[in-house]
Amino acid sequence: MLEKIDELKTAAEAELAEAKAKGGDALEAFRVRYLGSKGRLKALMGLMKEVPKDQKRAFGQGANALKGALQEAFEGALSGAGDGKPAGASSGLTGVDVTEPG
Repeated sequence: MLEKIDELKTAAEAELAEAKAKGGDALEAFRVRYLGSKGRLKALMGLMKEVPKDQKRAFGQGANALKGALQEAFEGALSGAGDGKPAGASSGLTGVDVTEPG
């Protein structure tokens, strides 16, 4: 079962490298595919019930380490592809609601 973590890590690293090269929508697709609520990482965590009792600790630690590494790599890719904000969000008025009366 521990090899599933390695397989997911290898696939995620390859896809993140491609998404980083493409930027924008490809990075968001990576985030949804791997880090989203129905993503591959969540599916990996769901396998915990099938892991033999003596391997649960190692599997859980490996899966959590992979989650942290993927999140960090994704955030790094975002900062490398721009500021990670939607277009127009850097105008300095991000905290001001201009539609508010008065």
